[in-house]
Amino acid sequence: MHRSMLHLGALALSIALALYAVPSHAQSSVTYVSSTGADTNDCATGTTACATFTRAIAQTTAGGTVKILSPGSFGSPTITKSISIVGDSPATGIIRSTLTVTVATNDVVSIRGVLIDPPLTTHNGIIFNGVGTLNVENCVIHTANSAIMFIPSGVAALNVSDCTIAQSRGSAIIISSFGNGSGKIMIDGVRIKNSGASGIEITGTATTGAFTVAISNSVISGNFSRGIAVSKPHEAVGRINVTLDRTTLAHNDFGAQVRGANAIMRIANSTVTGNRIGLNIDPCGGAIYTYPPNTVMGNTNDPTDGDPIFARPIC
Repeated sequence: MHRSMLHLGALALSIALALYAVPSHAQSSVTYVSSTGADTNDCATGTTACATFTRAIAQTTAGGTVKILSPGSFGSPTITKSISIVGDSPATGIIRSTLTVTVATNDVVSIRGVLIDPPLTTHNGIIFNGVGTLNVENCVIHTANSAIMFIPSGVAALNVSDCTIAQSRGSAIIISSFGNGSGKIMIDGVRIKNSGASGIEITGTATTGAFTVAISNSVISGNFSRGIAVSKPHEAVGRINVTLDRTTLAHNDFGAQVRGANAIMRIANSTVTGNRIGLNIDPCGGAIYTYPPNTVMGNTNDPTDGDPIFARPIC
């Protein structure tokens, strides 16, 4: 009798431990968030949507997708694995919070079809501060402090396509680095307008920030400071190489400015017009190479027709 009771007790304990070890909800490859959701749900269907990105991401397998069903403030998550956050369109997939991305080398995070409209102008839209790849596609980012801050700590990639970024309080897209940060950036079909500082700001220190940046089919206009600002000291390790193709820089204070002998810009098939200063190179170095056919006119310092190179020596 005593032995039987011990056996039953051990069996009951084993069952209890097994039940405790099983998660309350299994992960899904697709999960949902909604303004009417609840974090007690499993996020696995539209009717069991969660209330926050943090909960939905935890319930999503690596490489999976979080879908936005209705506009809402879904918290400010830190994304640490491959995942996609997707809205049907910027008109319905509205996020009123900041997304922070800190992932590993082979991870890919995609933000697609959403409107990011932070509640305060001191909040940023998307912050990337790791390695891996960030894709931002078919999005609108409105009234953020900075729409996208790409600050890798190692080798990373940023791809921004078919997006509209408007009325950022500071620079709309900031590309910088810390540690050994470097990367490849592609910006295609992007409209950046009416920022409180520069449209795109790309900086590197003497030891960080070797970036290759390709900007195409884009319009950068009405920004308070520079349309594009590039800075890399002459004593630096590595260069910042920026290429513009089929892009318009219009109605900014400066269309484009480079600073430092390791800041290089090449422009082709593009228009620079209506800026107070069209193309500008810091007195202590840098280069802007222009290749026809370009239209550089209607600015206060337009080049002589056919002049292919602007450059300044190192001080």
